Parts: sequence; C-alpha cells; structure tokens
Amino acid sequence: MPGDAVAKSRRTSLRFLTTADFPPFNYTDEEGELTGFNIEFARAVCVELEVSCQFKAVGFDDLTAALGRGDGDAVAGGLAATAASIEKVSFSRRYYFLAAHFAVRKDGAKPVISAAGLEGRKIAVVAGSSHEAYLKAFFPDSQLVSFPTNDAARGALAGSAVDAMFGDGLALAFWTNGTSSKACCELAGGAYHDERYFGNGVAIAVRKDDPQLERQVDAAIATILSSKHYEEMLARYFPVRLF
Repeated sequence: MPGDAVAKSRRTSLRFLTTADFPPFNYTDEEGELTGFNIEFARAVCVELEVSCQFKAVGFDDLTAALGRGDGDAVAGGLAATAASIEKVSFSRRYYFLAAHFAVRKDGAKPVISAAGLEGRKIAVVAGSSHEAYLKAFFPDSQLVSFPTNDAARGALAGSAVDAMFGDGLALAFWTNGTSSKACCELAGGAYHDERYFGNGVAIAVRKDDPQLERQVDAAIATILSSKHYEEMLARYFPVRLF
C-alpha cells in the first residue's frame, strides 16, 4: 500500500514546487491561495501517501534548479519531459495527456475530420508551431493557412475565411466554450496524440537521487487515475474531456 511505503521511509510531508501563473493548472485564487488542476492532483497524491502537502510557487524557469537545490521534494508545475530535462530529473507516470484538436464553425456544412475529408480544405494554424508541422506531415492535401498568432487563426475561423482550425485542444476548448468565440465554433473529430509533436503529457518530477519517492508517487497516481475523484477533477477544471 502507498501509505505503508511512506511509513517505511518515515516521510511525513511532501513539498511540491509549482508556479502560480498557468491556469487552469496552477494559479492563485481570489484569496491568494494556490489552486488549479495540478495543485488538486498533488493534494490527492498526498492523501494516497498519507502525508501532509506543502506548496511553494517559483518561476517556471527555476523549477528544475529549485528542485535540485532541495527547495522542494517534487514538482507539480507542468515540466515537459524533454531530452534535456530527463537528464536532470525523473518523471512519474503521466496523469494528463496533451492532445491537439480541430475546431469548425457551427453553421454551414461541416467537413469530415480526416485527411481525406479535409482534402483541399483551408485549415488555419499558427505558423512555425508543432501543429503546423503535424498538418504538413499528415494532411498534405489540405490548404494550410498559417497565421502569426492563435487569435488571428481563431478570427479566420470565426469569420469563415477557413474551413477549420487545428491547434492545442485545451486552448481551443476554452475558446469555443468561452465568450470570446461568441458561440461561433465547436471542437470536431477526436483527439490527436503524438509525442513527437505535442509532448508526452503532464507528470510529477522528482530528483534522480530519490527513486523511492518516484515509486511512491507512481503508485499513488495509478490509484488516483482509476478513481471517481480523478474524473471529478477533470470536470472541474476543463470544459470538455480532451483525451
């Protein structure tokens, strides 16, 4: 049991490093308290491990260094498992998976979301992004219309200048379900997962010299992922299930 493992290690608390400026994952609420999906998930890990939870917010660029200095025991701040970061820290199993999505207008004929269905169709995408690279690789017969920003690409879709937009699923979900879209558009098709383009998800980072904590956190995450609480957390922070 996770609690037994913690008892053997004599760990009574778990100090998490995070950030305070990346809603809905990590942010400060109206009362100045850290909250967000990562924070609540980290608290759930602490509950499973039967330890108290502490949080310290630092700048995103300082997360790895702060962990190395011993300012915390683990990071719940959206660190990406890149070739460079894996050399410095160890990552738990993933508990949130990154996905790309298409969005289309609600009015008019909706294209079939597939490489064949979008053949010859105009797709808005941010220039130089991983999403643009993915479209070039897997939707070669579509007409890519590249824009400098997400706002510009969304505006093109809202104004019917393109047939669809492709981008980060979470950002598109908040836009289509928010007021700025004026209910013009909706997500279409399924989620697109590809670690080579969109990353391999959100995990908790620990120091490489603490393999016991990594095993404990992995065990706790496995339990949480199969729980009703996990689904409740997803529903609380995200407008739609994206993976």
